[in-house]
Amino acid sequence: MGNSLKTHKFEEIKEQLEKATDWVIGLELEYKTTRIGKYKKDIELVVASLKENRIDKLTTDEAFPQVMNSLYEIDEFIQIYKTLHSVNNLNFLKPKLKYVLGGPPSLSSENEGT
Repeated sequence: MGNSLKTHKFEEIKEQLEKATDWVIGLELEYKTTRIGKYKKDIELVVASLKENRIDKLTTDEAFPQVMNSLYEIDEFIQIYKTLHSVNNLNFLKPKLKYVLGGPPSLSSENEGT
């Protein structure tokens, strides 16, 4: 079986992320001031820019790497949500989830300490 890449409409990604952030809220964890909050703003920017036919907003030297990083990280976070959302009691995982939410927004900023 060869390699493949699933594609989704950006609106669908935004909806899935909203489900995942609702799940985080249900766990009584904060996300708005975390990296997930940043990713949510970025996917909202992508959806709005495409609706306005303003892809130029996404291709600047500042925006492009940031948006690409956020899209990658959103996918990872959605996978975490899809794996764990149906588990009845996640209290034992809350500290780890809080830690994951609090990491740096960019992959390039990751290090052992963060």
